[in-house]
Amino acid sequence: MRLDELVTEKARIYCERIGIAAGKATKEEEIRIASEKELAFIEEATGIRLEGKHEFTVASGRIDSVYDRVIIEYKNPSSPGARIGPKPDSPGTKKVVEQIKRRFYDMRAQHGQPLNSLFGVGLDGRYFVFIRFRDEKWFVQDPVPVSPRSTERFLWALFNLGTKGKPFSPDELAKDFGSEALLARAGVKSFYETLLVADHPKALVFFNQWRILFGEVCGYDVDTPSEAIQQLAEFYELPTKGLKPAHLLFSLHTYYALFMKLLASEKWRPSIQHPLPSGRSCRRLRATSSNVRCRT
Repeated sequence: MRLDELVTEKARIYCERIGIAAGKATKEEEIRIASEKELAFIEEATGIRLEGKHEFTVASGRIDSVYDRVIIEYKNPSSPGARIGPKPDSPGTKKVVEQIKRRFYDMRAQHGQPLNSLFGVGLDGRYFVFIRFRDEKWFVQDPVPVSPRSTERFLWALFNLGTKGKPFSPDELAKDFGSEALLARAGVKSFYETLLVADHPKALVFFNQWRILFGEVCGYDVDTPSEAIQQLAEFYELPTKGLKPAHLLFSLHTYYALFMKLLASEKWRPSIQHPLPSGRSCRRLRATSSNVRCRT
């Protein structure tokens, strides 16, 4: 069974069982436990591990559950002041929305998570509230009943945001992609070795154009191996004998140029100008490609 089919099936089961729990619950912890139990079944069925942290302490208090970039606050459906109402101005709805907004700020301040990378969920077993921050504005969806459709959105948020994705903070980016990272060393070395044997006319034209432009900008002969270039080669575990400085510098620039393009693409992708597919359209796309990601 494909992942989209599993999510559809498990969403129906989840909403049925969380509804039963909501009918019996006298405190919010019972909703959290029921939700975690169902999510564990879904993990087992899909083979996807959801790395959740529960009762996660931040400056403004404790977040009920955090799955990387998904923040969940559970509420007591039997409490008139705490439960999520059917309207955005219901007392419980307003409370959970403000609470989740504070959690967003805490996650940014304490863990380097950009506000626009987070997804907030309020859940009392009967209603969901979904919250995002985009284009310097809060987007709070009106409360929606817990149904197979709304539960699918909740589950896709967990699969798309809650199973992977480190914050785009300088420290995390430098650790994973900076010069000290194994990926950077392997990438630059691979580009260099490939360029040495490249014979495709287009590749050689691009390289020669870069060599001319770079030489004009930096003001020195990029084909002469200086001491600094030799140290750079040693750093990237390249042989200094027969070293080609221009090839090395081009490989270094190519690595970081490619990284910046991919980073920009990742940051730009959720924008309203190029929204990710959602709902049925996403499921149709997923049927043809396992790489499609759905909008949450």
